[in-house]
Amino acid sequence: RRLALAVLEGRQHLDSQALQERLSAWPRPWASLDFETIAAALPRYPGARPYEPIPFQFSVHLETPSGPEQREYLHQTPDDPRPALSARLVEALADHEGAVLVYGLGFEASRLEELARAVPELATELRAIRERLVDLRPLLEEHLFDPRLMGSCGLKRVRALLLEAPELSDRTTPLRIEDGLAAQEAYAGLLEGGSAPEQHMAELLAYCGEDSASL
Repeated sequence: RRLALAVLEGRQHLDSQALQERLSAWPRPWASLDFETIAAALPRYPGARPYEPIPFQFSVHLETPSGPEQREYLHQTPDDPRPALSARLVEALADHEGAVLVYGLGFEASRLEELARAVPELATELRAIRERLVDLRPLLEEHLFDPRLMGSCGLKRVRALLLEAPELSDRTTPLRIEDGLAAQEAYAGLLEGGSAPEQHMAELLAYCGEDSASL
């Protein structure tokens, strides 16, 4: 009924009170987490399956008394990124005990479990992070109704609605990388030492960081 009203009236319906009540149950301070992965038909790394998504990058935004703080990692060498990335992720969240926000629980939860199996010396710490994951997407699907979403509550569509207010965005130029496939292609270019490896690195960091900042 709420979705029908949003379409018929041509305006947004946001149940902010119900949303706030749900959010208040998540322990603070919050962190947000986003992975970027590469999935090769012919596995690049020992023990990987064909098309297995291998994390090569993460971005974390933490709540701190002085405001949001970003911690990030992008693996820049051709060797297996999982050991170094896992160590940096555990380090990034070592002083954080609150909820870890993600958008679409299954993706980050699966990657953390796969990392725990691939890097057994950090399995306990990685699974502890997985246990603290909370999913923002179902809350928005239940409490945000906007005809411009066209039936999809994907992070980039929701963010686009917010970015219509200029004060909510500090992006001055559009990103070349706009989805996960483009991120994989940019990372492949970075590993292959293409014509603009520094540009690939900067764009990957900006893309992943924007997703974790959006949460």
